[in-house]
Amino acid sequence: MAGKSFTRSRSRPTGKPPDFHLNQPRFIIVVALLLVLIMPMFPQGRWLKNDLKCRTPSLYVQFWNGKDDQANETISVLFLDLAPADFVFKKHGSFYVARYEIDISIVTPENELLKEKILLDSVRVKSYSRTGSYDWSRLYRIPLDLPEGKFYALISLTDLHTGREAVQQYPFENFGNSPLALEISDLLLARRNLTGPPGAEAQTAVLPYPAKIFGSDTPFLFCYFEIYLRHQLPEDSLHYRISYIDPRRNEVILKDRSLTLRGRRLPVMYGFDTENLPPGVYQLKVEVETPGGQYQLERLCRFMVYQNPTDLRFFDFLSLIDDLRFIASPEELEQLSRIEGPARQEALERFWKKRDPSPGTVRNELMTEFYRRINIARQVYSVVDQQGKRRYSDQGKVYVIFGKPDQVIRRDGKGMFGEVEIWHYDTKSVDVIFRDDYGVGDFRLVAPNELLTGL
Repeated sequence: MAGKSFTRSRSRPTGKPPDFHLNQPRFIIVVALLLVLIMPMFPQGRWLKNDLKCRTPSLYVQFWNGKDDQANETISVLFLDLAPADFVFKKHGSFYVARYEIDISIVTPENELLKEKILLDSVRVKSYSRTGSYDWSRLYRIPLDLPEGKFYALISLTDLHTGREAVQQYPFENFGNSPLALEISDLLLARRNLTGPPGAEAQTAVLPYPAKIFGSDTPFLFCYFEIYLRHQLPEDSLHYRISYIDPRRNEVILKDRSLTLRGRRLPVMYGFDTENLPPGVYQLKVEVETPGGQYQLERLCRFMVYQNPTDLRFFDFLSLIDDLRFIASPEELEQLSRIEGPARQEALERFWKKRDPSPGTVRNELMTEFYRRINIARQVYSVVDQQGKRRYSDQGKVYVIFGKPDQVIRRDGKGMFGEVEIWHYDTKSVDVIFRDDYGVGDFRLVAPNELLTGL
């Protein structure tokens, strides 16, 4: 979906909007002449070529630090989560196979390499239709034997069929043995997941979830932590509290409990529903203390709540209609604007249902890609107008229509034409030219000037 173009329907909308092509010879000649004319007029400088990467495999990382209650040693584990649907599958015998490589390097803040591990793995399925399913994932548990201190995990995930690569730098801290009588592990977030590949007999299990994205797709959040008793305490009980801090910094207590200490290790598992939480970034918080206040321990873990972008419990209907101008026909926009009350939600669901490229699956890939581009356009390509309102820049509008360009060229320097940036799209044979006259980052469309007509 990354290379898809969104176009507004001119007549009766179809389930899958056609590509917006501007590859006529006349347009190519005009662009070429424009570049030839303006190049000599720039002052001396160099053109910067930025080859933007194509879509990369998704990779999520979570580090967990705990204790071995028998050996009294630190346990450090790195969890990696990836989606096989992000890989390219090729026919191999009676199966379709994806192959990938995971490269893990543990380095100090001074860039000293401590450990390195390379994993070569593959995924195979019998039906090619299963290769696009995001309902399953691959989870890796990698134990780390590290000294106490702060480190970085440099992790790369490479699709061996295409060479596409995802790279992450993940900072973490490994706690050593403590003289304290009471300790607590890191928080580990988890979800219910199907084990086994699609098509096989699957079982439900609660597994670590490094992505930590909950809400409409993953409504139930589980958290796990351990409390360790190293020495006998004056009191034979303790108190722990589980809460979350919402995007507005309000703290909501989920569980508040006192219990009697038994044994040297106390595992705690707790779960709650996130389906009705507003979208945003949250903090899960665990506090452990003894009755006399001698020990007060705390752990925090960030997670995100994502809700369906058309859910009117959380989003404004008129704002949603405004965004749909990139893909809806004028007639559809007019019809939607007249709807009132509960029928609005049903109308939005119908709008996207008839554009679903794979109606038999849970996800609407077109809607997902559309709102992914909308979010990026808001965050990266928006400007504030004279009325103080934030709006999409011309680059933001083009990003929503065409997606990420295959190549970006920018003029480095100032001249009579200001800053110029060219977005090149290989599959569409289109060069989109922008110019920033005042050097404030507001790149206006130069050519093709009809691209944003009506937007």
